[in-house]
Amino acid sequence: MLKIGFNGKYKVLHFTNEIGGYIIGGIATFIEQLYKFHEADEGFVHIYDGDILDEIDIRRYPGDRDILAIDYREIGKLSRFEFDIGVIHFYGLDYIMDSGIFRDKKIVYVIHSVPTPEPYFLDNPFGGHIEVQRSFERLCEEADILVCVSNCEREKLIRLYPRYDSKTRVIYNGIDMTTGEVKKDIREGRSIFGFLGRLVKNFVFPIYNVNCRVGLCC
Repeated sequence: MLKIGFNGKYKVLHFTNEIGGYIIGGIATFIEQLYKFHEADEGFVHIYDGDILDEIDIRRYPGDRDILAIDYREIGKLSRFEFDIGVIHFYGLDYIMDSGIFRDKKIVYVIHSVPTPEPYFLDNPFGGHIEVQRSFERLCEEADILVCVSNCEREKLIRLYPRYDSKTRVIYNGIDMTTGEVKKDIREGRSIFGFLGRLVKNFVFPIYNVNCRVGLCC
């Protein structure tokens, strides 16, 4: 267990398997933005597998405060810390529900993406991935609030699980567009655009460049 300016008493604790340079899938950007603009009463718990990460490098984290790195086998040690709301960011962390640390706590599960194959079928939306389905459904059932990162993702969730309608909210995956400098060395008279990511409507948003409007998916 490694504390990086972690004081042990917070209103909100974010539980994630990705943060800073420790990137596995698609939620790292979301966590980076949360951390960049987080309040003094928010902390971040990075849960990792010590068999895969032999050594934790403090330089790979996005800052020097409010971060705790802990091997998943030590998760019970979190009971010594105080918090009111636990925010879970990955369905694969459902096992932390067995640790007892969420007793008398409010739980928020952020659904960055309903983890089905694409395309999916209503009669078998998870394509036979039973463990993924069980983990996802467990967090959905036990959470007090479900947060989707887009209206489209919420619609997908409600299509599959209508019973979650009343406890689902949408908070967009915001990106700070003021950081860095945009290069403008594009030759006049040419329409040049870039593309990142997947062509799925859940993650499409428009961008503008010098010459034309394009759709960028990420």
